[in-house]
Amino acid sequence: MSAGGGRRLLATAVVVVTVVGFAAAKVLEARSGGGGDDPLEGAVLVVAFALLAVLGAVLLVRRPGHILGPLFAAVGVVPAITTPTEIIVAATVIDGRTPSVLARLAVWPITWYWFALVGTLVIYLPLLFPDGRLPSRRWRWLAWPVTAVLTLGCAVSAISEDILLETLGPDGQNLSVANPLGISGVPHGEDSPVFVLMTGTVLIGVVGAVAAVVVRFRRSHGIERQQLKWFLFAVCLLGASALLDLLPGRVAAVVSGMTGFVGAPALPLAIAVAIFRYRLYDIDRLISRTVTYAVVSTVLLAVYAAVVLLPGMVFGLTSDLLVAAATLAAAGLFVPLRRRVQRRVDRRFNRAHYDAARVVERFATRLRDELDLDGLAGDICGVVASTVQPTRVSLWLRRKPARFGSRRPATAGAGSRSVVAT
Repeated sequence: MSAGGGRRLLATAVVVVTVVGFAAAKVLEARSGGGGDDPLEGAVLVVAFALLAVLGAVLLVRRPGHILGPLFAAVGVVPAITTPTEIIVAATVIDGRTPSVLARLAVWPITWYWFALVGTLVIYLPLLFPDGRLPSRRWRWLAWPVTAVLTLGCAVSAISEDILLETLGPDGQNLSVANPLGISGVPHGEDSPVFVLMTGTVLIGVVGAVAAVVVRFRRSHGIERQQLKWFLFAVCLLGASALLDLLPGRVAAVVSGMTGFVGAPALPLAIAVAIFRYRLYDIDRLISRTVTYAVVSTVLLAVYAAVVLLPGMVFGLTSDLLVAAATLAAAGLFVPLRRRVQRRVDRRFNRAHYDAARVVERFATRLRDELDLDGLAGDICGVVASTVQPTRVSLWLRRKPARFGSRRPATAGAGSRSVVAT
């Protein structure tokens, strides 16, 4: 079998195992009546891990030298295997029986997986994105020590005496089973002295990874800068969800859930768009619209609160008339406020669109006073070249055919006058 055939077979296995594993987990959860405290959050995480696995499989085939391919594939496949197996093992323990060695081997990655996941997503992904290489050779002094400490932490966790499951038992404590690869007396990773070293190393790695993204972004231009914008946009969505989750109140919780619902799957999707360069330059428009609607929503909520809540808090006034007035005010302010905010945001985050609109406006002003056809043709080509930015612009004009009986020869047909700009 050729190398390409082997990669395709491996990628197919990754996708099949991921889909079958997560589907089996959902079936088992439905039969056992489980599903966790928040089924929607669990479903979002499943979608995010499945997308990472599919992205890893596609990278294995389309970008065989990209190191993020096997990393993403492993990130998606491991929970697809351990999640349904853990449900079976937990049910066996609750029934008072001992799980088989094969079942305990299948659930064994739980002991070390989360350490590897944190290292992959918060350290290696920022360091290696988008081309799968470090920003420069000097960053090896950060990557190799972090890799060594994380590997040590995963190894110690992998040989712990027992496997601590995420499922709670009747006594409210996490269930545990004997580790088939464990060594007697070795504690869990969180209880090991290595965990302290690993925590400090992860913090240093996160700071270094953020610095690497900043350095790479400042040095980037063209396609690489657009790729980094896609990545940073998805990271900002996840960060906003985490910050909103810390705020008190039901509204903050709902907004945080909505942001997380979008942000978790957005990370693998944004990475896919950036790496495969599909609709890469739409990110400026996406950022502009996101910032615009976030600002407009915040202002309208402030107006609504000022009209409805403030009189009740200060003067004790509560009335349906205030609610109706606040709703009408928000509805009336939405369109003009959105337009004003959109122009200001485009000027900062979508400069190409802003400059193109300004060029078109100036050209429309000149068009009313321009009488020279040759000058007008050159202006049209200049506007198209500066706004759309094609590699070549051609303008074909059609002359009016000569009337019957005229002494001038007829010159009908497109292409009688051409102006070309490259």
